[in-house]
Amino acid sequence: MTTGNPNDLSARLAAMEKQNATLEEAMGKLIDIVSNQGKVVESVKAGTVQKKRLFGSQHAQRVAILDTKTNITYPSLAAVSKALAGEFGVDPADHFGYYKISSKAPDRFKRLEGAEAQKTWDASDATNKKIVDETNAKIAAEKAAAEKKAVDDATAAAALEAAKKAAAAKKQGK
Repeated sequence: MTTGNPNDLSARLAAMEKQNATLEEAMGKLIDIVSNQGKVVESVKAGTVQKKRLFGSQHAQRVAILDTKTNITYPSLAAVSKALAGEFGVDPADHFGYYKISSKAPDRFKRLEGAEAQKTWDASDATNKKIVDETNAKIAAEKAAAEKKAVDDATAAAALEAAKKAAAAKKQGK
């Protein structure tokens, strides 16, 4: 390793520390986003139990909607609205979108309840779990890469500090 100018080494060390701080900040934001998504999932799960407690068990059952034309089963009224909004000229964010769609095609949709609906929800839950697991795996890989980079940066900083000391010792030796 060349000793170089101590000022250049200080600038490189400062740049490395700034990059490390930026990376730590980005990882913190990513962890916050995933944490918030986990809280949303938990609140949705908790909401189902809360509905059951407040309104009785009849409202807590999951409902699914079968589109008899395409033979696709949607896990909720909102899913139908979002998926078919363009076809029926309805705003996907409209809370009454399903009802507007079903009024335009009343024989097209069949309401599924009980075991039939539960199968659809189980599949939807499995898909959501897979997405969460894949996201967690990506975060773990990025965290491992960030930790490796931090170790590499620390090693480089130590080498830089050693080079500074060697340059100072060499200068005093003259």
